[in-house]
Amino acid sequence: MVMNPRPDGDCLMNALLASELMPGGEAFGFEAPLEDGLVQPATAQAVREDAADRLQAELASDLRPLWDTIYTIVLHGYATDHAARVDDTMGMSQDEWYQMHYRWAQQPEAAAELDAYRQTLVDQLRTSGSWANTAGDAAPILLARIFRLNIEVIQPNGAVVLLNPVNSDRRVVLLRTGHDGHHWMGTRWPGAQ
Repeated sequence: MVMNPRPDGDCLMNALLASELMPGGEAFGFEAPLEDGLVQPATAQAVREDAADRLQAELASDLRPLWDTIYTIVLHGYATDHAARVDDTMGMSQDEWYQMHYRWAQQPEAAAELDAYRQTLVDQLRTSGSWANTAGDAAPILLARIFRLNIEVIQPNGAVVLLNPVNSDRRVVLLRTGHDGHHWMGTRWPGAQ
């Protein structure tokens, strides 16, 4: 059964909350506390807050496993935003222009600015309805890692993408639909409440 949350910018979080773990059919997280003793948040905003709090805590640490998970997404978002701020292609192709900013973002002198960008991502993730940004791009893999889920994503073209496949005992199937796959739907076993 497909669960279709409102397209309000929180549909990914609501799709996860409406879904069931496969193949057992239990609600995602409610009956089974996670390894760290936390139970699934009850609202989309609680999912956002939990993820943002974890990322925020890692910003103050030298160990950043969640940030490492989304490193390429963050660099891509940062390089794109930095290139837009500079607003000067200097006669380069779009790919050359992007690659120049991507390389710059990896330099040591970019570290403080990159951490400020990471804080922006935390703020975006914490904001209800926020999705058309770097946090929205990073959210699926972040939520898979944070809640130790193997999320099987069925794309609009029928392709299947696995997020965090090491946790196959906690599998959730989500559908991406709508224009450019920007809407998320959850799944439940037939007959589920």
